Amino acid sequence: MAQYINMKQVPSGTVTAKDDRIVYDANLADCGIIYGCQISYIGNNMIHINAGYGIIKGGLFEIEDHTEYVEYATSGNVTGQIYLHLDLSADDKLTIVKETTNSLHPLVQNANANFENGVYEFQLCTFTATTTTLEDVTQTFPT
Repeated sequence: MAQYINMKQVPSGTVTAKDDRIVYDANLADCGIIYGCQISYIGNNMIHINAGYGIIKGGLFEIEDHTEYVEYATSGNVTGQIYLHLDLSADDKLTIVKETTNSLHPLVQNANANFENGVYEFQLCTFTATTTTLEDVTQTFPT
């Protein structure tokens, strides 16, 4: 007789990171920062991100204390954002992305990312880049 159901938590069983994400995602419902990660503009073209922890599609992540260097506008003013990009089709890769452009791309928030090996993104901050400075640096991440 064919077996169509598998218990995950059994002796010698394997509960994968994907299994954990699915359980936590179903019970937490939201993605965001749970501790730390304060954003601050520290001058020139540098935005500082404090250490912290967050949840994205049920997966716990840690951000280390660091500075992101952002390009100035080549002319005029342009908008920018820093966001987290989770790509479950690429070995569960989570990256920080900086974008400075005339038109920010809309964030991808695939509700079924865990089941479809998809992408999920959330924004950490927005800013305006001029030719000499960054202005209006605003922390936007969900908590």
